[in-house]
Amino acid sequence: MSRALGVVVLCGFAAAGGCGGRGESANCGPDLTNCDGQCVRLESNALHCGACGARCTAEETCKDGTCLLACGTGLEACGDACVQLSSDPANCGSCGHDCGPQGHCVAGSCASGCPANLLDCSGACVNPAVNPIHCGACGNDCGPLKTCVGGTCECVTACNSECVDVRSDAKHCGKCGNACAATQECVFGECKCKADAPLCGADSCPDQQTDPEHCGACGNQCPEGGGCVDGKCECAAGLSVCLDKCTKLSTDPKHCGGCGRDCAGFPFFSPNMVCADGQCACAEGQTLCGQDCVFLETNPSHCGACSVSCQSGKACSKGKCECAPGLVDCDGACLNVKSDKYNCGGCGKVCGAYESCLDGKCTCAGFGAICDGKCVGVDKDPNNCGSCGQVCVPGTFCIAGTCGCLVGSELCGGVCVLTQFSKEHCGGCDHPCAPGQACMFGVCT
Repeated sequence: MSRALGVVVLCGFAAAGGCGGRGESANCGPDLTNCDGQCVRLESNALHCGACGARCTAEETCKDGTCLLACGTGLEACGDACVQLSSDPANCGSCGHDCGPQGHCVAGSCASGCPANLLDCSGACVNPAVNPIHCGACGNDCGPLKTCVGGTCECVTACNSECVDVRSDAKHCGKCGNACAATQECVFGECKCKADAPLCGADSCPDQQTDPEHCGACGNQCPEGGGCVDGKCECAAGLSVCLDKCTKLSTDPKHCGGCGRDCAGFPFFSPNMVCADGQCACAEGQTLCGQDCVFLETNPSHCGACSVSCQSGKACSKGKCECAPGLVDCDGACLNVKSDKYNCGGCGKVCGAYESCLDGKCTCAGFGAICDGKCVGVDKDPNNCGSCGQVCVPGTFCIAGTCGCLVGSELCGGVCVLTQFSKEHCGGCDHPCAPGQACMFGVCT
């Protein structure tokens, strides 16, 4: 109790000049106080009990601005002891209210004896089903971490079947499993830096013996994959430091057999390289061809063996160059024998001049027509011009299925004549030049 009074006196002495950041703020309500930027209630805040910065211990609680012993459910602190005011004959109804040597305490009032439904435990009339000091029997005290339920002491909070106080347990601070660092302590459910802990920043106190971000000193970061042991950065067994990283030289393709020996660099320049026993090599199933690791089973540039390249249109399957499905190998070329007129239905089967290949068979199509059992081109055949049996007169030609003369010629007397140079038909039919003249570009000269 003297500790709590000391806090009140000190704060009162300093009140004229402000007490540790204490003072009203426009952001705090009328019953709150600004302590280091936080609005708190000094009557009940264990970190600022009665005054800013006046912190209660983990075994205490703050009540009416005074640090008192923290007691379990149903108990009150009277001096240095936790008692039940409803049944304690020495503190019956309130602290210090003694019922005398023969007195009993029933429901917070002194009486001459205990009712039949309550158990007499040295003057304390208790219900052993719920009383945490006499749980199930007189003197069976559940302690600070348990409460009485049905005459049996049970954990208030259990973590892994262990009764814990999450307000002060550094392994279960605030909740189960939330462990504080070695440089921290659990204060009312929050991990706080210990008074003697070295700080890295305003409110950070990492364990410099184990923290890989602050190993041995603030900001001393261990290599990637490394750890901090006794304040020194170390790589795990079998690992080496390369470029601020812990790595295994026997398997790391970036540092294969030594720092900086990259399997993807000189002399291989292959992204497919792996590191095995500190040596750059191709992965299982691959073969080194030149500077690259390849699968000989499927690589069209190295099919079955290095430098064996498949021709255009062929793929590598099981180490052999083969035509794609639907194509046939004809003298090394992959062809579609269903549509190729020079290999119609099979290699070397050529269709006629006016035939096309349809579904592997030669057929007359387009300008072709069957005349006298043969496929002819009625677009330019003078004996079948436009249709079978349509014969062009001598001297004319079959052009696009029509009998006529070539461009620059005219039909004169049933014959196609170049009227630009004909002496008998100069410039037109039946325009002869005089004896001794020549026809030049349709003019007699």
